Amino acid sequence: MKVLRFQSLTIMISVLLKLLIVLRNWWVLSFLRILNLIW
Repeated sequence: MKVLRFQSLTIMISVLLKLLIVLRNWWVLSFLRILNLIW
């Protein structure tokens, strides 16, 4: 029971990390695009 809970927790954390990476990449891309528009 405890092991299962820990496993689900690690899965949740990994998913959150992936989301963070994707969001950060998207933010950087949009930021670069805005810079291109300005220049």
